[in-house]
Amino acid sequence: METTAVRTERRCKQCGSNCTTDFQTETCIHIPGRENLAVPAVFVFPKLAICLDCGAVSDFLIPADHLVELRRYVRPQSSPA
Repeated sequence: METTAVRTERRCKQCGSNCTTDFQTETCIHIPGRENLAVPAVFVFPKLAICLDCGAVSDFLIPADHLVELRRYVRPQSSPA
């Protein structure tokens, strides 16, 4: 299966090329820490904008509903005083 590179108005942040293509992906995020070994992984399905000239990933956004799931397991670190 072949896809065609799409030249867009969006520029690669790494090399400046306008040859980026969106790819649908599947990512499995594991919650860090030994105490979380039993916590199920969070599967997310973000679109990645990949530069076909240099290979940089220019956009990677976690959908809001998956952010809620990640926040459930991760406690924010307190700021140093």
